Amino acid sequence: MVPHLKSFLIVLSLCIGTAFSMRVTSMLHHSVVLDPDGNFHLSWDFDKDIIVFEVRVKTLGYVGLGLSPNGGMAGADVIIGGVNDVDGTVYFEDRHAVGMKEPLLDKSQDWQPESGSQNDTHTILRFWRKLDTCDDNDRRITTDTARVIWAYHDNDWGSDVTGSVRYHGSRRGSKSVLLLNPQKVLPKMPNDVVTVDFINDKVKVPAEDTVYWCQAYSMHMYREKHHVIKVEPIIQPGNEQLVHHIVLYACPIGTANETAGQGGPCWANFMPPAWRGCVSTIFAWAVGAGPLYLPEHVGYPWGYEDDPKLILLQTHFDNPGKRNDWVDSSGLRLTLTQQLRQYDAGSVSVGVTVWKTHIIPPHAEHFTTAGHCVPDCITQSMGNVSEINLFASFPHAHLIGTGVRFRHFRGGKELRPITVDDNYDFNYQETRLLEEEVKVLPGDHLVTECTYNTMKKTNVTFGGESTNEEMCLTFAMYYPRTGLVNCHSLVNPESLINFANLTIFPNYTVNLPLSKRGRGVFDVLANDLDWKDKAMTDRAQELANNNTVVAMCFSDKVFPVHTKTVKLPAVTEPYLEPRVCLSGAVTSSVLAGFVYLMTAMVLLFH
Repeated sequence: MVPHLKSFLIVLSLCIGTAFSMRVTSMLHHSVVLDPDGNFHLSWDFDKDIIVFEVRVKTLGYVGLGLSPNGGMAGADVIIGGVNDVDGTVYFEDRHAVGMKEPLLDKSQDWQPESGSQNDTHTILRFWRKLDTCDDNDRRITTDTARVIWAYHDNDWGSDVTGSVRYHGSRRGSKSVLLLNPQKVLPKMPNDVVTVDFINDKVKVPAEDTVYWCQAYSMHMYREKHHVIKVEPIIQPGNEQLVHHIVLYACPIGTANETAGQGGPCWANFMPPAWRGCVSTIFAWAVGAGPLYLPEHVGYPWGYEDDPKLILLQTHFDNPGKRNDWVDSSGLRLTLTQQLRQYDAGSVSVGVTVWKTHIIPPHAEHFTTAGHCVPDCITQSMGNVSEINLFASFPHAHLIGTGVRFRHFRGGKELRPITVDDNYDFNYQETRLLEEEVKVLPGDHLVTECTYNTMKKTNVTFGGESTNEEMCLTFAMYYPRTGLVNCHSLVNPESLINFANLTIFPNYTVNLPLSKRGRGVFDVLANDLDWKDKAMTDRAQELANNNTVVAMCFSDKVFPVHTKTVKLPAVTEPYLEPRVCLSGAVTSSVLAGFVYLMTAMVLLFH
């Protein structure tokens, strides 16, 4: 054999073998238990091109794992595998589901087995595939929330005595997971850490379907500055289905702490006036999320002379059965250190102002709304700071939300979105550390855009705090800390009134037409418009897309900095996601075959 060709084949085989073999035999840094009984364990790891999975399942039969659009079978990308009980060989197939029946075999086998084994109780399979296989029968693996479906059977894959494929029965389920979470190795904790708990004190939850409970605390002040470096939920055992999300707010600097220790339903008549200014989000947690570790160069400043003196804990209780016997002592635990990090962190909420002007019509498969953090607000809040760096985000919508995008514009050009989740799951929300920090400059424009599916709705959904109302927000963490805490927008009220063909009094009751005089504007919007008419939904979408909005900008010292009507800057160059899927693209199965071919040629001519 020609020496140079032989050398080339050896190098090529080693390079590809390293990329596709050594990678899948390394330690996997992410893991989750998929089933409530602890029988199905999933581990995984990834780089910019490939993801590797390992399943450990308490069975000696077949195992199924899939990626689903909604947690069901239809449209799912599925693998079925196991270890044959007779001869110990591994069987493994890439399939796709078209309904509640046996998944179909893919023409392109893009999921590739790496290894398989059994012991006395468990089956272990390791396999991999490209994040984007360019195969219509495979689901792209992105930063979206993944709906992972699982199943297993006591016997190997095949037909039973009746000739039917062995059905897994009730040994199946689904779980939402962030597969491409960049935090792989948890940072080491300093040796001087202390913890501070903000816990509800045996709250007797009212018998209502949605309850927001507020509890005020006096911030413990320290002689020396501290940094918060970890936040974790403390959920009372047995109350996991009750506690939906928890937000920790800082009250404006200078707010007296004489209401510390008081608690009750948020926005109720009892609520002290001072609490209404407590809108600076410090940390947010929602069901499905675990602890948050801040990056090693960033800490949230805590308990020093320039920090707020009053803290408000808001807990959202989801009580659809309206039970009157719930008692809760859940909350958040903060881990602090005196070993200060390089930067102070801040937190800002970007999105749609939480109010009834956020209107989402029924009978719509895809309806979008957007909340804007306008350039003037960003520039004004930054002062002498030349740039801020976003390092984490927490997207938030309610039950009809299907997608949340955090978009970034500069000088009319759209940059790469900061976060995208087009498969949003209300029951699985988590603060997401960004793979790469994002620089925001004075004059930039940030937008939270939400998509909703209201096909099962018959009435208008308004913005509000209740689970059955809607939100469209991103809670973003950044450094260095500036005064900016909330940056929202709402539909121009004048445009809203024109949409409904009304004239109104200052208190938002109708003046004209006379037949509706005295009624509330939102009552008319909900009950008098023909929302079954698609043309009405189209008009509502035009209203939501209106480029004139009321921008609201809040700092941690002033409530608010400004509220004014602005015209949004024009977008001259939208962002186009790069994706190359050429005809005849090289699939994982072809590439794996090429690896083995190159290896065989090297051995043959060695």
